[in-house]
Amino acid sequence: MAGLQQTLTEDGIEVRTQAAEIENMQSLDKNLGRVFWLIAVIGILGFLASLAANLLANVERKRRELSVVRLLGFPTMSIVLFPVAQAMLIGLIGALLAMAAYFPVATVLNAWFADSLRGGEYICRLLPAHLLAALWGTLACAGLAAAWAGYRAARIEPAEGIRDV
Repeated sequence: MAGLQQTLTEDGIEVRTQAAEIENMQSLDKNLGRVFWLIAVIGILGFLASLAANLLANVERKRRELSVVRLLGFPTMSIVLFPVAQAMLIGLIGALLAMAAYFPVATVLNAWFADSLRGGEYICRLLPAHLLAALWGTLACAGLAAAWAGYRAARIEPAEGIRDV
């Protein structure tokens, strides 16, 4: 914008711009974007921490049952996959519920702001690629959260099941 103003001024055309206001709005937009991403990262970390703690508590609660399963001859990888499968299922159901909530909300928001938008514009829209990326990101985070619980489950000794009986 400043380049166009300078070019026109050099050509002898007097111009009045609102470059300062535009720059302020762009700065505000950039800062609000940063705030959004900060909140999103904090939410993701909270999700990871709560899911990891829940899965770890679940492994500890089922310690005796998992040791009996180990005693029956199930391989370590099967025991590790127990919390991982739980985490993936929780992540998948959560992502599907979030998407189910998104579509009606997006429809309402787009209807509310339809008068202030041009044809083909949306106030709220996620492309299928965005939804797929969110799903894969959720499943990746769930798998990461399950890693600690899987490690703890793998360390359960089969003899623990005999001692508690």
